[in-house]
Amino acid sequence: MADREKSLYQRMGGKAVIEAATESFYVKALADGRIKRHFENVNVQELRGKQGEFLAAAFGGPNPWAGKDMRTAHAGLKLNEEAFKAFAENLRKAFEELNVSGELVAEAMAIVGSTHDTVLNNGVNWPLLLPSTWNPATAGWFLLHGTSGEAAKALSDVFITVTVYLGAVFLLWSVWLTLRSWWRASRYRMALRGVEHYAFARQKFQVNPRLPLFRGLHHHLVEVPLRDGSNKTESRRTVEAAEVFTDELLAPGLSTSRVLQALPGTLTGLGVLGTFVGLQIGIGGLELTDLKKLETSIVPLIQGCAIAFSTSVWGVTASLGFSLIEKALESFALGGVRKLQARVDSLIPRYVPEEAMAELERSSRGSEELLKGLAVAIGDQMQMAIGRLGTEIKDAVVNATREGQGPLAEQSAQLLSTAITAELGRLKETIGQMSEQFNSRFSSASDELMRSVQSFQPTVTTLSQAVS
Repeated sequence: MADREKSLYQRMGGKAVIEAATESFYVKALADGRIKRHFENVNVQELRGKQGEFLAAAFGGPNPWAGKDMRTAHAGLKLNEEAFKAFAENLRKAFEELNVSGELVAEAMAIVGSTHDTVLNNGVNWPLLLPSTWNPATAGWFLLHGTSGEAAKALSDVFITVTVYLGAVFLLWSVWLTLRSWWRASRYRMALRGVEHYAFARQKFQVNPRLPLFRGLHHHLVEVPLRDGSNKTESRRTVEAAEVFTDELLAPGLSTSRVLQALPGTLTGLGVLGTFVGLQIGIGGLELTDLKKLETSIVPLIQGCAIAFSTSVWGVTASLGFSLIEKALESFALGGVRKLQARVDSLIPRYVPEEAMAELERSSRGSEELLKGLAVAIGDQMQMAIGRLGTEIKDAVVNATREGQGPLAEQSAQLLSTAITAELGRLKETIGQMSEQFNSRFSSASDELMRSVQSFQPTVTTLSQAVS
């Protein structure tokens, strides 16, 4: 029978090696301070024989195991992770001292390790998800120089540590970005604390080099006349505060960083990559063409699956953890920005284009009414003047006829000329007085209209720039 077709029991040396390893194991175990207390008041000779029989059966010996199952046999012993690790280390040393090859020792220890949960009476052995080391250099050394079992575990450790450290580094970066954003927004909020009228503090904010966004805000402010007749003005903003105090300026890198947005997918991808590598290792070593070879190829398959599942768990966990914490940090930072925007919006009223158009319409309507009034007044005066002129002409003709003075036509023409000249003089004087009154009222209306147009100009300019 070829060597590769033999069972592990036969390849290790059969009964002689198993008995010698068991004997050496108990010598070491009884001297190991971590586990020797478990052998007190126990028939060690009987226990040695049972363990030899179990190992022989587990490694493919001729006789199947007829004793208790592992969970029942170790129930009540209160074994822990440290005890199991000590048992495994001492058994490994016993095999190595007998010059059993490293490959066979790794295969044997994989079988022993498969009894971990039943020996410790664990439902789920969560510590198995933890890497054996958090030092990538140590994991790399075992990956290159360890046995096949150690290399498989080291490969899992490399994927896990890289995933965790990558997530931790970018999480610290997110914390720094959050603190920087919070400080930037808080400076503006502290500057506005206690300010009731922005106009009083406007000059101070405008010259403060530590608050540059206030200068940007001033470019969007207009002075609007108050309608209380006091000739005073009020500062109004033509844009929303969010257009000046933007997330990109106060919280850069949080909501717009492509690196932070891509990192959860990267962490998950590393876990999936470890999964495929582990499955490749396991499936690549699986011998399906010969059932006798299948026994020896199961061990690397189990080792590969361990790598696959542990790296996936860590990748998904790191991705979810980073996403939740990063979103919480982003919400905290942007919450400070939103408070600042709300404070500015409440402190400075908005001057909307509709309001400017309404003001312009009111001013135009006043001028129109004034012109209509002037036209009606002039028409009334002209009508009165024509009426008086007709009366005077009539009286002059009657007088001239009664007195018999000169030719009637000549006297009528002279009287008509005199009456028209006098009446036109009075009409001119009346219209002149009306013109002076209209001049004053129209100048006032014109000034008001001009102020409305001028106040509307910044809004038009802002809208034009926005459209451009």
